[in-house]
Amino acid sequence: MSRIHLLRHAQPDYEAIEARGLDFRSRDTAALSRAGRQQAHEAAAVLERLGLSEIVSSPMTRTLQTAAIIALRLRLPLTVDIDLREWESGISPTETHAGWQRATQQFRDHHGVPQAGARWEGAEQIRERATAALARLPRDGAAVLVVTHAFVIEALTGIDGRTVGFCEHVPFPDGGRSR
Repeated sequence: MSRIHLLRHAQPDYEAIEARGLDFRSRDTAALSRAGRQQAHEAAAVLERLGLSEIVSSPMTRTLQTAAIIALRLRLPLTVDIDLREWESGISPTETHAGWQRATQQFRDHHGVPQAGARWEGAEQIRERATAALARLPRDGAAVLVVTHAFVIEALTGIDGRTVGFCEHVPFPDGGRSR
């Protein structure tokens, strides 16, 4: 099994999306902020010591840009896996950022367990699809960096009660086999 290292994407910049009045779906096209780009460069310097062999990323722009900065610096191949994507909030594409924040708060308040009428993806569903992505990684013992989102990392590792920070590296030493 690969040695898996999880990393949340760096800080995105939603200002351009909001300034243009684009709908909620456009959030996934937001690039990193200046601070986010710096976070990714700093993370690369720290991750360099892990002896990574490749990077696998969520397809969202903020994760891909984070992964690309690190991949370029460390000269590593970068691939994308759709099952590492952001949490499905269940809100209408035309809804506002406030709707997403409400769904996020509901997820947190209920520890990722959907209540009656909830339209969002639960932690168990996130864990199942992300685990499927991890199962597709090479099984040669190589160290792989997985760049994804807070809820994905939290679902995979069982972190509850706090949000994984931007560009936070979360060890995943046994590849999730103990879960």
